[in-house]
Amino acid sequence: MEGQQQESHLLNAYVEALRERGGADYVTSFSMFGDTGRLLYRLIFCTNSIRGLEVMKRAMWKVDNTGECRFSDKDAPDQLRLLNATYDQTWLAEDLLRAFAGEEPTVSEIRDYVLTHTPCYLFKQALKSLESDHDSGVSCIEAPDGRRPNTYKDDELDSIRLRFSARQLF
Repeated sequence: MEGQQQESHLLNAYVEALRERGGADYVTSFSMFGDTGRLLYRLIFCTNSIRGLEVMKRAMWKVDNTGECRFSDKDAPDQLRLLNATYDQTWLAEDLLRAFAGEEPTVSEIRDYVLTHTPCYLFKQALKSLESDHDSGVSCIEAPDGRRPNTYKDDELDSIRLRFSARQLF
């Protein structure tokens, strides 16, 4: 193996070892690129706390946006733009439509998906735009009494369930 294939293999093997041998429930990685586009290093973070994963992602998003270093998601190593320029709420909304097509997850399950399967940690704005857009095929099917539409209070995430239509995206 050479180049990108070798890098991907080593990263995957290390992440798998952290999960299997190290017992880490959540493992995520961030690639740091210099201003010339050369990979400087990878930051690999592991934890057994979903909250710890959220805190780490929040910290990564707050990194200096001067352009001296750029982040890339592990799923798209050729991306050389800043996280907040690449993975915005529109991108996340589209990803959620694909990931949950035909399903009825709780907002808590959606939050966990965002934290464990995307480079993002913020998700409420994406859900708000999906739920308020009648053409999106997303609707609330279960919520606490008195819940205002398009709101997601942290203490109610387990009791709000959304339906994602099974239609195809183009």
